[in-house]
Amino acid sequence: MPEYKLILLTFFMAALNIGLLLKPEYCAFLTIIFSQSSLSIPSLPAPISYIEIFYMVGFTFLLAILISNAVSGRLFRCEQGYYGYVYGLILVIIITMLFRGFGLNIAGTMQAGGKTYLTMLLSLGLILGSGSIGLSAGQWRAALIFMCCLGMIFLDINNPIDGGTGFFDYFSLKNEGARFIYGGSIGISLLLLFYILSVGKNMNTLIKYLMLIASFILIGMSGHRIAFITAVLFIGIFNLIRNRDRSGKVKFMLRAFILFIALIVVLSAVVPYLPVSFQRGLTWLPFVKVSSLAKAQAQQTIKWRVDIWRSVLPDVPRYLWIGKGCAFNREEFLYLMDTRGGASLEKLMLTGSYHNGPLGLIIKFGAISLILLLGLWFVSCRKHMRLAQGEWHDQRIKGYHRVMLAYFITRCLTFIFIFGSVDMLPRLLFLIVILEQLVSSDLKSKAREGLPTRLLNTG
Repeated sequence: MPEYKLILLTFFMAALNIGLLLKPEYCAFLTIIFSQSSLSIPSLPAPISYIEIFYMVGFTFLLAILISNAVSGRLFRCEQGYYGYVYGLILVIIITMLFRGFGLNIAGTMQAGGKTYLTMLLSLGLILGSGSIGLSAGQWRAALIFMCCLGMIFLDINNPIDGGTGFFDYFSLKNEGARFIYGGSIGISLLLLFYILSVGKNMNTLIKYLMLIASFILIGMSGHRIAFITAVLFIGIFNLIRNRDRSGKVKFMLRAFILFIALIVVLSAVVPYLPVSFQRGLTWLPFVKVSSLAKAQAQQTIKWRVDIWRSVLPDVPRYLWIGKGCAFNREEFLYLMDTRGGASLEKLMLTGSYHNGPLGLIIKFGAISLILLLGLWFVSCRKHMRLAQGEWHDQRIKGYHRVMLAYFITRCLTFIFIFGSVDMLPRLLFLIVILEQLVSSDLKSKAREGLPTRLLNTG
């Protein structure tokens, strides 16, 4: 959807839903639901994704928070340690927009890409206003379940993208290198849903194992090594957070190491009989032999990424202080899509899709943005790791906090060390908002029962 239509629709929704400003909890609920999905709705006059709906609803949510905070006498209520990093990132984004272009075609220019600026500023604004809204444990459960479900729904599930294969076509072509690309995202969302459903409820053991098996089958169908690593990291980090004492963490790490060794032994015998996409997704494991086709596909992807990084590295000194920005020429983009395809090196260079989080951040916003972002993530992780080990009033909210904290840390690590894109940052930053709102919700649940509402005991 063109940015000017998006902005007009945003203000229309803000005006239409002015009543929501009196109920910021409703805004929070809707924003959480749409915050992590990439689903597109093609039936509208112009296709729109749920991340764009997140932007529209989130704009109303931000207004609701600021109005609620202003009435109580304090406009911003976020963790004090966040202020410097958040304000610094906002300043960097504004300076980049002023020097490199806004990427909005409101004035009749042919620039595009400004949507990333807007969604990043929105997420940073929500961090500044976070900590003032409180949902009940039941509302959190419903919001997080819907969030995961939307992350699993793709309306064009059988339309291949980026050289992938549709869901139904996969089963007839699975041994010819077919990949169900959406499987990685769906599998991770299903895994996250499994942990959300496990909080405060005794799930049927059969259903538990079926969900886990289904999530890894979908990830295997995608052939995404990153999705496999993300799933393993998420499970490991969650169990480390859940084990409160040091001896429990050591025991878990020892069991995990033994299980990993046993898994490699089993996979060494089983992998050659799996579909090619599964083999491709497991090429990161040591001592596991895969077919020549799976190995060739994996090496081709690595070479493709190295070519991208080799092409963009000479630009780092030029954009070290003031980044290249997110704006790009719309006509050139459409020409490259028609003539070279969506995965062409030229198109990726134009839009800044470098498949490397730190490199993309430096090129687009300068080195200072990477320092500020890492600082913000470090402060947030340190605070919430301490809170996760402390005493909470509502144990269900504490459980949701632990799951989302593990997911947040996993996404941060994969962004830094494995794969990342600047376009992912608005959703990643919003995870901080979710963590802060969970803490606020627990404090408000204590207040409703007349208990002291000081910061949670961090032990």
